[in-house]
Amino acid sequence: MAVKLIYYYSFFEQLVVGSEDYDLRVFREDQLIAEMQETETIVSICSLVGTRFGYALANGTVGIYERSNRSWRIKSRNIAVVLQAFDVDGDGVDELVTGWSNGKVDIRSDRHGEVIFKESLNSSIAGIVKADYRVPGESLLICCSNEGEVRGFKFSEQDSNAVAANLYKDRQEAIRDLAQKKQAILLELEHLEDATRQSLETRSKQNKPIVFDSEAEIPVHTIIRVVTIFAEGLFKGECLVVHPAASQVHESIDVPIIPPRDAPIDLHIQIFVGLKSGTLFHVFELARPLPMFSMYLLTENSSDLEPKGFVTFYINERIPRVLAWINHHFLLVQEYAPNAPSLYVTFLAVRNDSKLIIKMQPNGQVTIQTDDMELAGNVVQSMGKFLNIEDLQTTGDFPQELEMLQKVFSQIEEYQIARQRISSDMAEHANIIRSFLIRAEDARLLGDISVMKRNYIDLLNLNRDLIHGYKIRCTNHEELMKNLRFLNQMVQKAGNLRIGRYKTIATNQCRAAIKANNAQLLIKTIKTGNV
Repeated sequence: MAVKLIYYYSFFEQLVVGSEDYDLRVFREDQLIAEMQETETIVSICSLVGTRFGYALANGTVGIYERSNRSWRIKSRNIAVVLQAFDVDGDGVDELVTGWSNGKVDIRSDRHGEVIFKESLNSSIAGIVKADYRVPGESLLICCSNEGEVRGFKFSEQDSNAVAANLYKDRQEAIRDLAQKKQAILLELEHLEDATRQSLETRSKQNKPIVFDSEAEIPVHTIIRVVTIFAEGLFKGECLVVHPAASQVHESIDVPIIPPRDAPIDLHIQIFVGLKSGTLFHVFELARPLPMFSMYLLTENSSDLEPKGFVTFYINERIPRVLAWINHHFLLVQEYAPNAPSLYVTFLAVRNDSKLIIKMQPNGQVTIQTDDMELAGNVVQSMGKFLNIEDLQTTGDFPQELEMLQKVFSQIEEYQIARQRISSDMAEHANIIRSFLIRAEDARLLGDISVMKRNYIDLLNLNRDLIHGYKIRCTNHEELMKNLRFLNQMVQKAGNLRIGRYKTIATNQCRAAIKANNAQLLIKTIKTGNV
């Protein structure tokens, strides 16, 4: 988990929390004001100038957000250990300093992410700080490695490091421009050589009369050789390459895309198209967004086997606005526009074949039916964001999950009782072990070997019982932690069923019910949002 204070909206600092569930959350006091989803655990957060802040993930991703909009990100094979803000070029704007697990330290522009300075230490970076270390009135950037190596960097107009940073930045831009021009010229040269070769082959053939036919058709017979898909959080390494064998190429390729969770995804696709016998391919690039609820299939409405779980609320919106949200956030073959005074639409979850039903009456009452409490919360949050709803109170019931919650509450009480009993038994065994050990040592000093042997055998048996009890205690602790995590997830789900201050109230009431060990109060709070 990573925590940092930043100026997110106003002149007062807000708390940014990066959690293990891949989410960045921004809090104003105890109220959640923004939430951003990432693809891995957040390991570090660094505040920058204004409303900008840097972040690092456990998979080697480093980037910058401006409020809830991501400015840029890069991904490395190494892990970012520490982030720091430091003004390298003296323009009054801090750049992002990153210390990596391979000992590299790089400084990137906060606007575009280009490297403007880099250095390497002999081992992994342990920490990076900025301080007026030598008391000349100027801050230094100080880096420390795991092996105790410490380096300080001074950046000023007269300093060699600043000159090197600016020179490196200019050189990088020049190299990048030259590389792009070189690539374009090489590609043009390759096309010209191929055209020349084909022209020579045509001339060497026997001359034939030219016949003009306005209705003639030429089969193209093109094939797709390679498909490359870049998508954040969808594939391992965030990239998928489909490269069939030469004997299995066709005019089309089917690539299954299965998002692991309900989140919008941008697909960046490259398709290599050419002739079967050709070595040159046309590269078609396109970008396609996958909506948040792309794993839900529109089906016919049926009253059979409707989900028992539901959440209902009232909004001051018309049905066409909700239809616009459905068309924007679900993957539909064509625009869904029913001609009816009320709304009734059914989706089938492709992951588990469960139903999602959305209803709306002309008076603004919306009902979402699903047995998945997390899905209902995602729908409420998505609809609220699309319709610009600041505060929303809801009521609902999810019998399956609340029944499981009741069982988990009972199990937690049993595990806590068992934990106290095991701790008491271990303390009693420790006293008995001390007694056996003293008796065995007394027998050894008196030369009574048989009594000493008997005491040590009893001590060995008791020690085995103690080890067995410790294993039981560890298993009990793991199960207890598992159930407590389930409780915490239920609190988050209950909060996501509401928006704004009602979400904060529901979350606080749920935690108070858990603290009071009151299962019925917790269930009531989840259903109604308050006590």
